Amino acid sequence: MAQAGLPPVPVGITMAARLGHQQSYRFEGPIGLQQISVSCEFSAPVPGDFRADLLSAPIGDIGLDDLSATAHRCRRTAERIAAVPRDVVQMSVHHDGSYRASFEGREAVFGRGDVSLLALHRKFDFVTGESSRTTTVSIPARLLGQQAAQIDALLVRRLQRSTLTEAITAFVASLSRGVLVPHSKESEFVALALVDLTRALIASQLGEPLSPEDVERGLRVEIHEYLTRRLSEPSLSPESIAAAMNISVRYLYTLFASEDQSVARYIRGLRSRRIAGVLQTTGSSFAELAGRYGFTSSDSARRAFIQEFGMSPSDYRAHQPGANQTSSPVTV
Repeated sequence: MAQAGLPPVPVGITMAARLGHQQSYRFEGPIGLQQISVSCEFSAPVPGDFRADLLSAPIGDIGLDDLSATAHRCRRTAERIAAVPRDVVQMSVHHDGSYRASFEGREAVFGRGDVSLLALHRKFDFVTGESSRTTTVSIPARLLGQQAAQIDALLVRRLQRSTLTEAITAFVASLSRGVLVPHSKESEFVALALVDLTRALIASQLGEPLSPEDVERGLRVEIHEYLTRRLSEPSLSPESIAAAMNISVRYLYTLFASEDQSVARYIRGLRSRRIAGVLQTTGSSFAELAGRYGFTSSDSARRAFIQEFGMSPSDYRAHQPGANQTSSPVTV
């Protein structure tokens, strides 16, 4: 059954609309199969052995769900489409396990490192016979513009691996490990980046050219992913970032000017959010985490944390969700 200590969740509302922050869920057995989703019919070879952990975070209108589960089947049926209509495109990054999917007579098998596309206004059948982990980005079709209408040719197909799919895999994986502040500048950037990455993925797989704006946004995504992998390095600087991206420092500043913040401020925010994520789940001291994530002193880390969250690290830890609530079904 669903993990205790979580807030109630209304049935049939999208994850991004329900939660104001990152949240974790656990589902077990036959009851867990009923609770895990209202968008699909879930089943398992042995219902009593079913286990699933779901980490879900809102990013504006976009949902980010990281699901680790034992063997299961997920069917988006005509009945579920009628009951829970959702004009949403899902881009999934497959981390572990193998999957078999079918869509209107088309079948494909996905494995570690694959990226796939599904549309929730269409029927599909998704099966994994082993433990698996997938991170799924759910994007309203209206945000994808005309490319949403072109997606049918790519549904349930093994997309050709490329530098772009590798960048998507790394970027999405980094998001599933971090903490995004709702309505913050970074969450707005990430939401735009996910939309643009999905549009770029569709265009590249269909052989269409990218606009200069898409190329620039792709560079911002690459910079973000580079930073998240090197937050522990105190020497991280505009000069080192520009050199790694093979661009000038001046152009780097121009990219961040469009985000209305400095490079240094952006790095401090990333470090603070990474620390916040660990504060939620461990008893590690703030001073230890400040050093682990690249701050040169706990005082500078504390100032950056307060600037980002509007409260001290100890207050932030004390204000995390309590342990005396129960959870209801969630929509994947």
